[in-house]
Amino acid sequence: MPNNNEEKSYPTTFEVISALTWICWTKAKNVGPDETSRIGIAVDGRHKLHPPMPKGYFGNCIVMPCVQSRARDLTRMPLSYAVGTSDRRLHQINDRFP
Repeated sequence: MPNNNEEKSYPTTFEVISALTWICWTKAKNVGPDETSRIGIAVDGRHKLHPPMPKGYFGNCIVMPCVQSRARDLTRMPLSYAVGTSDRRLHQINDRFP
């Protein structure tokens, strides 16, 4: 929950569709409840690097974090669980991203 100095944020359409896709894929593949389900999300890394890429940089700078969860949690928790799991992972991306 945001404090008084933070704006309330809502998930983007992309975040919601990605989370739904992840959940549906996990169910369709019959991933066991105690197995780990993963999804990779391509992220534009230009604004995550320090120092940032030069303004005139023309090229790709993509990072692909792996978001993971136990299948049981992913398929039984509300959609907000999958969205939040992805969001937390995406906010960990910086210039030291492995």
